[in-house]
Amino acid sequence: MAPPAYVFKRTPQFKKAYDALSPDDQMAAKEAFRKFKADPKDPSLRPHKINRLTALRGKVVRSITIKGDLRAVFTVDGNVVISEDIGTHDIYK
Repeated sequence: MAPPAYVFKRTPQFKKAYDALSPDDQMAAKEAFRKFKADPKDPSLRPHKINRLTALRGKVVRSITIKGDLRAVFTVDGNVVISEDIGTHDIYK
């Protein structure tokens, strides 16, 4: 059985934070998102649930590691993956 076809969206907060990244971080993020779109469970991205944000928002919030301390947080609603923010661990607050 083929994996579900995901639709990828991003919030205005994600776009604002992404635009503020350095060009090197943007390139690393693009590469990570390429991997993520191919396989959201790619172990090199270290996808994991963020318990604190999940409890605060009442919906499962997950994160991937882009490089070093650069992370992206997202939620999944059916087959829609919503990128919500990108930055350091501070985005977990």
